[in-house]
Amino acid sequence: VERVLIEIGAIIEKSGIDNVPRSLFEQLTSIAAGYASIDGVGVNATGARLWGALTEQSELALQKDHQDLFARLDPHYVIADVPAAGLPAPFLPAVVAYPPVGSPHAAPAALDGSAIAYTFGGGVGGRQAAEHFVEYMQLACQGLRFWVFSPALAPTYM
Repeated sequence: VERVLIEIGAIIEKSGIDNVPRSLFEQLTSIAAGYASIDGVGVNATGARLWGALTEQSELALQKDHQDLFARLDPHYVIADVPAAGLPAPFLPAVVAYPPVGSPHAAPAALDGSAIAYTFGGGVGGRQAAEHFVEYMQLACQGLRFWVFSPALAPTYM
């Protein structure tokens, strides 16, 4: 990641974001896709700082000119709104049992190991998968609500 970020940063500094070749954005999104966060400690510190410095400009360029690549970096998140009494008993067994037989959707990825936050892919398919997961979980855990959101879109509280 660090090498690609350094190369993108040099091009931006020299001639602007619009001159970054698609191939570099493809490399960046291939490496970063599926990660909910960038670990900014230890050996990753330099890469995380570069990522932070370039994220806003790169995100705008991807949204504007490379929607297909942006969808890789624009995951949908589902976070359970845990009541004060704690998670309902059927919650974790329902997560383990998802997806139901015949579902076109894959199992959710836990957000950085969380038991209540999950990530789904970007784009329309990711949103549909996230909403399907919420519907399934709400059948198992009556009354439980969820936040469904994407960084590029306003959050949805379901």
